[in-house]
Amino acid sequence: MQLRRSARAEQDLIEIWNFIAKDNEAAADRIFDLLVAKSELVARNPAIGRLRQELGDNIRSTLAGSWAVFYRVHSDHVEILRYLHTRRRMPETL
Repeated sequence: MQLRRSARAEQDLIEIWNFIAKDNEAAADRIFDLLVAKSELVARNPAIGRLRQELGDNIRSTLAGSWAVFYRVHSDHVEILRYLHTRRRMPETL
């Protein structure tokens, strides 16, 4: 299935990389690669994540290390909505 990222998810990736890279660019690259790889896995296996109806219609999430990947499955693509650290307070909606 095709993979798409929301503008907010793209911004999350940039912010995550910049935050980690302040201390360690190699670690930032590893986390970035982990999140991209998990996103690609989600696109190949959309049902891999658990349903998170409390966050919105048809929203799912899965973990990539200490990061949660939130996404929605559409008929022809998977849309990554957000990448959030698991220690971060979850928003009520995405």
